[in-house]
Amino acid sequence: MIFEHFSVEMQSLLDDFSCSNINIEQLCEGYKAIGTEGHNIMAYKDLLEHARVAEVRLHGGFIPRTYARTVMREGRE
Repeated sequence: MIFEHFSVEMQSLLDDFSCSNINIEQLCEGYKAIGTEGHNIMAYKDLLEHARVAEVRLHGGFIPRTYARTVMREGRE
């Protein structure tokens, strides 16, 4: 399952959560520490916890916002 609120650089957080190495609160803390997107991850608590129990693989679904801004300003080169 691609989780669009997480960037690819947050994949390790999703992996740790999926393997029960961290809980939902730690996932949110890590998300806030790494990301610049500012989504309310706790709004998706039930979905995230269900995915973990059902062993659904979670994937960070987008490039980091800071990188996207750079590409928009300067181009891909």
